[in-house]
Amino acid sequence: MQTEQTSEPPLNGYEKRRRAISSRILEVTANMIRESGDTKMSTRSIAEKAGVSLATPFNHFKSKQGILSAIIEESLSNDFYVQNAEQKKARSVLDILINTSFHYINDEALFRPLFQSVLTQTPGTSRPSFQQALSAIEKQLEYDKSNGSLVSNVNLRILAEQLETYWLGSMILWCSKTIDSEDWINRIRPVSYTHLTLPTIYSV
Repeated sequence: MQTEQTSEPPLNGYEKRRRAISSRILEVTANMIRESGDTKMSTRSIAEKAGVSLATPFNHFKSKQGILSAIIEESLSNDFYVQNAEQKKARSVLDILINTSFHYINDEALFRPLFQSVLTQTPGTSRPSFQQALSAIEKQLEYDKSNGSLVSNVNLRILAEQLETYWLGSMILWCSKTIDSEDWINRIRPVSYTHLTLPTIYSV
């Protein structure tokens, strides 16, 4: 997942096949989660559904948890990158967070059990990196600052970290069913950020 587009050298035949196989494994796993409502499927069943050898998922992702983490990382990258690239979709960083939350809510059958699984893993297992989300939030804040939405002396990195922490925290509550979908959206609407540093630097 990427937060900004870069020109990549053309892929050779091997690289194209490898990328296609990885995408198929992720797609098959995501559909299996949607159908079963959990992440208890075996790596063997994933390989059979994807039409690859048992060793292939391990060669590409090292473990089943690696597959689950890759699905989340791909989703985060696509959500945040697309909205950064198309400013019409996001008037501010707050819109990006809300739009991404709606994406997860609309595909609840996948994302709720998926996040529950990866966030409850013991230390040392494969976990998703949320660096893409943080980078995308910071990039959008830079854009907001350039168009006058933010005051000039704001520390964008600190603000990005605040927003990421608040959004991830509310997402975890949603995944654990502590709050429902409507409550999640209500918690991340602009007015919900008034207890952060936003009132003095952002038009909320």
